[in-house]
Amino acid sequence: MADEQCDFVEHFKTPLNACSLETLPPVSWGDEKRIWPLMIGCYELDESTGERNGRLDFYAAPVPQDGETFQGIGSPRNVIGRSNQLSGVLDGKWYNRHLDDESLLYATAHASGEIIVHKIQGEQITLIGRTDSRDSGLCLSLSWDLYGDSSATKSRIISSYSDGKVGIHDINISHDKIGFEQTHFFDAHKMFRSPAEVWCASFTSNPNVAMTGGDEGNLKIWDLRAGVLSPMQTLKDFSAGVTVISPHPRIDHIIACGSYDETVCIYDLRTVTDSKPSPLCHSDPVGGGLWRMKWHPYDDSRLLLGAMHGGCRIVQLDDLSSESVQFEITQKFTNHESMAYGADWIVDKTAQVVVAASCSFYDRAFYAWRVNEK
Repeated sequence: MADEQCDFVEHFKTPLNACSLETLPPVSWGDEKRIWPLMIGCYELDESTGERNGRLDFYAAPVPQDGETFQGIGSPRNVIGRSNQLSGVLDGKWYNRHLDDESLLYATAHASGEIIVHKIQGEQITLIGRTDSRDSGLCLSLSWDLYGDSSATKSRIISSYSDGKVGIHDINISHDKIGFEQTHFFDAHKMFRSPAEVWCASFTSNPNVAMTGGDEGNLKIWDLRAGVLSPMQTLKDFSAGVTVISPHPRIDHIIACGSYDETVCIYDLRTVTDSKPSPLCHSDPVGGGLWRMKWHPYDDSRLLLGAMHGGCRIVQLDDLSSESVQFEITQKFTNHESMAYGADWIVDKTAQVVVAASCSFYDRAFYAWRVNEK
């Protein structure tokens, strides 16, 4: 299948430089129609003061009723950070479980080194927990534990930092507050004996194993029971910094990783601790350095790429159950005029709507664009 350019259905400018964009499958709140929650996180350096300011814009995109077409995400329902009271937002992730009161949680990584968790209920957003700020080290990324305790009251967050460190917090969740308990904080990546930015970190389906990617180009696998003094495995399949780790939401042993070198590797977690592990697939360059990769919410074989200066890509991955995965770019979206940093899906189970949303940094652009049928 030849790759095709996608048409956009919505475009607007973000108030600050857009760093992250995250959605969830449709939810219902009270008497309101079903909506896709969507959050855009922004970051901007004030060169006159040196302050790194941030902003969170929350959208509730209406799910079309029978016979309707997707109308876009509309205006923000709420905004956090209008008056520079929020440090720059570098990453954000939804918690994948609803609380008892049907509210949602959204965690953000900040230039101050903080992790902040907001509770979203209807149009109300409330800050319910934060870690301390750090004198050194921006919080570059974070991920919730998608595999652990199935209750809505406990989880974990792994976070990565610009000074080479990785942290893990146990999270205790109640209706009005979040409790953080730090269980791990360690030096993870170096380059030429100096700390290297840890661009990404993720839990895996094994509760004792985590993965991190550093600017030196190494993908490291850690046994959290072993004191994290050294990784249990270091994979060196990339020629530049490892920027994104994306575990498959339904196939527990499949993990996609991407790099500044513009390539994607698909790994089988069951074999990465072998003496000479190799990826199931190592793609050709996709046309831009990888920054975000999102598996389709319902289709196991589709992957959305945010490829920085190359825009976005839709990838078809066949034979994920085999030792030789087929990687094919089926669509491109290249309207962004600068780094495409955020990308996620706007999809319903009926496939009535199959849209991708993406945002880019320097041109402050948001786009929603149609994804073609397979």
